[in-house]
Amino acid sequence: MISISFFSQELYYIQPDGGYTRFREPDVSIVSGKLMIAVEILTELGAGVTSFSGSNKYYIINKEMGETLIIDPYSGISLNFLEKYEGLVMMINDRVFISAESVFPFLNLNFLSNERYYVYKENSVIRLNKAEMNMRTVTFEFSSQFFDVESIIKVNTKGNEADITVFPVSPDETTIRGIILKNNDPFYSEFNIQFNVPVDYRLVKDGNKAIVYFSHVDPYLEEIEVLSQGVQWYRKKEIFEQSTLKVTYLEVDLTEADVKIIPEIAFDGLGSKDKLSNMVRKNFAIGGVNASYFDTSTNFPVGILIKDSQIESEPFYYPRPFFVKTDKNTYHILDINTEIHLRIGGSLFLVKGVNKYSQNGDVIVYTDNFKKLIPQDSNRDYVVISNDKVISKTYTPKVPKGGKVVVFNPKELSKFIKIGDTFSMQFIVPGFQYKITDAIEGGPMLLSGGKKIVSTNSIKATYGQRIIEGRTPRTVLALSKNKVILLVIDGYQTTSSGLTYDELTDFLSKKGYSDAMCFDGGSSSVMSIGSRIVNQPSSGEPDIPVAILVDRND
Repeated sequence: MISISFFSQELYYIQPDGGYTRFREPDVSIVSGKLMIAVEILTELGAGVTSFSGSNKYYIINKEMGETLIIDPYSGISLNFLEKYEGLVMMINDRVFISAESVFPFLNLNFLSNERYYVYKENSVIRLNKAEMNMRTVTFEFSSQFFDVESIIKVNTKGNEADITVFPVSPDETTIRGIILKNNDPFYSEFNIQFNVPVDYRLVKDGNKAIVYFSHVDPYLEEIEVLSQGVQWYRKKEIFEQSTLKVTYLEVDLTEADVKIIPEIAFDGLGSKDKLSNMVRKNFAIGGVNASYFDTSTNFPVGILIKDSQIESEPFYYPRPFFVKTDKNTYHILDINTEIHLRIGGSLFLVKGVNKYSQNGDVIVYTDNFKKLIPQDSNRDYVVISNDKVISKTYTPKVPKGGKVVVFNPKELSKFIKIGDTFSMQFIVPGFQYKITDAIEGGPMLLSGGKKIVSTNSIKATYGQRIIEGRTPRTVLALSKNKVILLVIDGYQTTSSGLTYDELTDFLSKKGYSDAMCFDGGSSSVMSIGSRIVNQPSSGEPDIPVAILVDRND
């Protein structure tokens, strides 16, 4: 069993008031085991950073000490223009990076490498001094006051069980009484409590203390089942602000579960739809939810889709978040501009479409999951691929099994391609160092680093006002420490109203998730456990082109 962590290339800057800033790829990168930092982001850690147009040389200023590091990816690092300074500096994707172990001591910052990377000022972080439970009250005592109790403490109840996470607070030398410490690192603590009755909670801040009051409630937990080691589903009635909700969860603990979380295409291939329950049953999977948005006129998925390392759909033309599984068995939500590059022989092309009809002058790739007839056009050239080599340059209506067909418009694009040329296609994700084996696009992004996405103007432009402002059913994928959680929130019903985008981000933030994104919602929102639909789709079980399945490893 492989233990999986989401945080291997993330840096958290811990601030004195309990706030934090998270830096991710491509602003941070791992090179030969060293954490490298893009120089320009050091301004967010209090440094002065200066450069001159046309030069790769940077000047990093410690404002407190009045000292300067001069860094040059070609000549190295010097201190105050005179002394040689030990450290690593390099160019990565046309940006200048410096190693964390070089620059943080210069800025009088402490650096910790654990499951996550942390940087902070000595003696300026909040510490957790005590965690104590008395009856149904849990009291956390901290070394100083903090700006927002609901940002530091997250409580998630599941019937007669509660998980409490405390972040970013150092738990060093904490006295723990009557409460189980389930998981921790230098700034993260996760506690678990078991009760003999279903509970709800109230969270109160009192000076440098935070108090969680648990109380007996009507049994909001409607059903719960452990499906496999580390995998469970449960359905809850939840009261959020003025709304009553019915929420169904499929939760995977990656430290225990021997599963894979992957996209699945309708049985009849791209351009067709199927019931989610059929997809789960035919794959003998544990369960799943609906996934991609799709074109209702063609049933083709919208956005990047990679299954078993094969690219099946291209990225949406506006950047949207996508969920990925890597060859290292890690899972991530990425929100980065991407491209698909195609190489045949010595020629390199930018792919504009995968398994799509197009009337434009484009390079289009069809895979063997495209079950329809490839459109024929005398103005286009058709290159047929088998075993990653060109076998013909003639039109074929169907993609050979295991092969590809590349369509060029205009024909002149393919004039240098010849029979026998090698073929490769690559999904380009700048700054992301792992190989992606599976990916599926959705959106909007809801949480990043535990924080809500503040500006919704670009989201409205990309997805439309209805997705943002409508109170609708929602399908969500969320990440927390070593967990992937799939949620379906029912809507359009008197028993479950659904949520707007802003309400949804608030709802998820209070659960303590680190990152979260939407998939297709509305009448498409559905969850299946085995072949049983466990939520209440607003119009009955929908037909969908793509799902996300939780499947047992072979």
